[in-house]
Amino acid sequence: MAFAPPTGHHAAMPHDPALDLYDRSCTLLDAAQQLETAAGVPGGAPAAAATLGCLEAALDAVARAVDALRAEVSDHTDGERPEDRDATWRSLIVLSAMLEVTTAAAADARVAVGPVVSRTALRACPPLSSALLPLSA
Repeated sequence: MAFAPPTGHHAAMPHDPALDLYDRSCTLLDAAQQLETAAGVPGGAPAAAATLGCLEAALDAVARAVDALRAEVSDHTDGERPEDRDATWRSLIVLSAMLEVTTAAAADARVAVGPVVSRTALRACPPLSSALLPLSA
């Protein structure tokens, strides 16, 4: 069952950065679930390279969001035990690094998939010479 992100539930409320962050996270989850569904539908292969390019850009944006979140979280850990603060910091650094590796993997996949999908699409097209034959009247 797909997750339904909250929408408009705080329209009359003053701007709350925490709610905004959460809402955008829910929107990201919803988009990822829709992508998962669309990727499983036969016939989508011609869009594979473009999709991987979008994933690459999205993963890069998520990595930057984690970096920004790490900075924000670090501002709120002043009263915490040093080992808890360090564990929090390390976990966010590892997540950011893994996202960077995943972004690079998406780029590599895009580069590898693009030519293969292009060749497959060309084989599915009728030969150019038959398209140029004169039509009989």
